[in-house]
Amino acid sequence: MKLNTAKLLKEIEKAAQGSSFGSASDHPILPFIWEFDQKGILTPDKLLISEGFLRKENIDDIFPQNLKSKRIDLIEAIQGDDQLRQETFDFLSSSNISVDDVNVNNIYPQKLRYLFLDKKSLIEKMHKNDQRQKELLDFLSSNCKLVEAYKATKCDTDDYPGNEFESFPLIVAEFSVNQWIGFVPKIDVDSSAYRAEKIRDDAICFSKQKGETDESLDFFLNEVVERLSSMKFITRQYYEPDHEVDTYILETAKNKETLLSRLMYSNGFINICRFEDFSNEFENLKPLDELLRSNLTDLREYVVGCMSIFYLYDVGQTINGDWVGVRTAAVWT
Repeated sequence: MKLNTAKLLKEIEKAAQGSSFGSASDHPILPFIWEFDQKGILTPDKLLISEGFLRKENIDDIFPQNLKSKRIDLIEAIQGDDQLRQETFDFLSSSNISVDDVNVNNIYPQKLRYLFLDKKSLIEKMHKNDQRQKELLDFLSSNCKLVEAYKATKCDTDDYPGNEFESFPLIVAEFSVNQWIGFVPKIDVDSSAYRAEKIRDDAICFSKQKGETDESLDFFLNEVVERLSSMKFITRQYYEPDHEVDTYILETAKNKETLLSRLMYSNGFINICRFEDFSNEFENLKPLDELLRSNLTDLREYVVGCMSIFYLYDVGQTINGDWVGVRTAAVWT
């Protein structure tokens, strides 16, 4: 690490020591370093991969999704739970034990009645969606030089480490030289007032350039859109698995790195926002603000996450090209 970067990092650590970022729960403010010589330019896709929010997966381990997510096993478990409920009420009835004045048969068994009314039709539906996904992947494989799968994952904060809070798959494919396409489920981004107050810095985002597509790619994209229109993606939201999403975001780019950044930015999993002084809310952090503003340029805040739990990276660039700042977490509900 360069000497002046190391010195600044120590000063930031001292200024933030013992401080926390207050939200629905408090989280420590910790120093953050991105060394240019080791990691290159800081981009959204590199940040997500480096921090463990985005990882490449074996495509066969993800798709087709329904059978890979073991939802059929879940149905079997639910049926077993309902069988126990049914046996309990049969015992009550046979013992002449009175129950509330309701038609018990209209309520119990609970889970299958409200979630899966018809196991056979549900499994057939799942198989159909799996077949659509397989056909799309076969189509991409036969028309593209390379097809890759990624999984975006955000876990709970350090209060409950390892608990997967939200996740979703994405696909990227190299159609030809300098022509990449990709798609990702469109997630309903949390409408938290605190998150909504964050101002995207569109000046440093990913507007498309002229000449990124041509007639052959446009024709191919139309074929992809037709196949995507009948597909459902399985996502995890608010800890709960098996959320079906039938809308998607399709993007193109000249390289994979830009494509991944566009996909994650377009569906709201990462935002690039203007830096706002911490002391606007926490007066004790004014020395930290002054340290960041006096030593760094191009200050910005990366906000990672679509819902409730967000990871914040407030960083700027040193004269040596390193990115330095702080990281923390916020719970905005």
